[in-house]
Amino acid sequence: MHRRRELLAALAAALLTATTPAFAQAPAPDSAVRMVLNDAANALGMVRGLNRSLEVVNVFEYTANGTMAGPDGAQHNVSRITAGYDYVIPAARVDLETTAPDGRTERTITVAAGTLAWDEAMPGVYLRAAGSSAAERLRPIWLLPHGVILASAKAPDKVKLADRDGRKELSASLPDGTEITGVIGPDNLMTHVEFKAGGRTFSGEYADYKDFQGYGVMFPTRIVQKIDGRTVADLTVTEALANPYLIFPPPKELAR
Repeated sequence: MHRRRELLAALAAALLTATTPAFAQAPAPDSAVRMVLNDAANALGMVRGLNRSLEVVNVFEYTANGTMAGPDGAQHNVSRITAGYDYVIPAARVDLETTAPDGRTERTITVAAGTLAWDEAMPGVYLRAAGSSAAERLRPIWLLPHGVILASAKAPDKVKLADRDGRKELSASLPDGTEITGVIGPDNLMTHVEFKAGGRTFSGEYADYKDFQGYGVMFPTRIVQKIDGRTVADLTVTEALANPYLIFPPPKELAR
């Protein structure tokens, strides 16, 4: 009888192991990595909800002015840029007004959602098919500090921690497998983000964070972004919203 009970117990253990879902056996993130990730997310004000999730704050919109490089590589004065990003779809709408030396203004609105991309005459009003791919238009959303946190939260067991000149550096994987790194300052706020795509290096420098809404969600007021070391955006943020109501309905003109 005793021998039979032992056999039954062994059989039950074997069955339990065989039927345990694979995700239950996934390695847990290193405790040091988890601590740094949580500290960085807390500093940005992204930890929300009863379960203290890092993924609740996942839609952003900011308004800024400054300079940006045009397709010709020349710097253009930006009187206003309003950029809205949804990390769940993912999607992006960039509403840009530039001012020429003669005072004339030009407005362009570029949109991407999932695999679709298009231009708009006004927000939500279709103008034409895009001249660039959705992947290209969505790339900048991951260059923001919040993108590093959300990418890390999706696959915390793949996040790596390193030291970069005495500062903590998080490395995570984007949805397409691209590795992204974020350098964290002494106040646990992201100061530098970088990744390589299409043979080019994309980087962003961030400073002077501010809680624009008074909700404890921080956003940088200084944004300097570069491609291969060349500045493509030098912006001063004047407003930032966390989890605003943004929609990106696919235009009927692109229906398949």
